Amino acid sequence: STQLHWAVQCGVLANLKFMIENSNADPNCIDSNGKTPLHLAIEKGKELFLHQSNFFEIAEYLLCQQRLKLDEPEHGEPVILWACEEGKTNLLKYLTENCNLD
Repeated sequence: STQLHWAVQCGVLANLKFMIENSNADPNCIDSNGKTPLHLAIEKGKELFLHQSNFFEIAEYLLCQQRLKLDEPEHGEPVILWACEEGKTNLLKYLTENCNLD
């Protein structure tokens, strides 16, 4: 895992923002399980009731990053495919309405 993954696991949006905005950390990095920080934020949010935690804010922040590559296999499983497989309908709706993915 990277420091970005650690920040997501701990739910610390401020640290995540600092690393991406000031340290040029790559939001597309993958951990040893092939997951990006966005994958982890979505998983953790589901575990902890997405809207009752800051994991939704973390996922939203990551989705707004222009450098984020949502559909390239070398950056983990494409998020839209992963969302389909996991039955994450709210995420699918968000991706198709806000990220120009279909």
